[in-house]
Amino acid sequence: MIQSEFAIGTYEINLMTNEERDYMFNNLTTVSKYIDTAVNYNNDYLLSNYKDIQIISKLAPCHFESYEFLVKNHLKCLQRDYIDIMLIHSDRGEWQPLAEKMVNDGRFRHIGVSNFSVEGIKEFRRLFGKFPEYNEIEINPRYVDIE
Repeated sequence: MIQSEFAIGTYEINLMTNEERDYMFNNLTTVSKYIDTAVNYNNDYLLSNYKDIQIISKLAPCHFESYEFLVKNHLKCLQRDYIDIMLIHSDRGEWQPLAEKMVNDGRFRHIGVSNFSVEGIKEFRRLFGKFPEYNEIEINPRYVDIE
């Protein structure tokens, strides 16, 4: 069964005041149960107060060499022991070694993909014997990629 859920993006929440962030996240549960962030957004320290909301995060293949440092720091800034859903952020470049590391990392409850092509999703299935648990697609009124 396909479930359709969405998350509140946090890319530029550093531009919001503390009051605006508190209002948004304290009222978030009426529309979503997820916060969407990424290791390279560098805003995880702003999310540590919101413990009742599930975290979706992403790590790009270009960060493979710094994987352990980035994941440990991300969790420390979020003040959490795990991430609910960790996504491989794009199938551009050599993402397979990152995927293998993430699939075997007990600090992530679920693994998925973000901004993957159909071919990338098929490759994930070939490598791991199953489709990714989550497939994040961008919905943005200013940018539409039909394919």
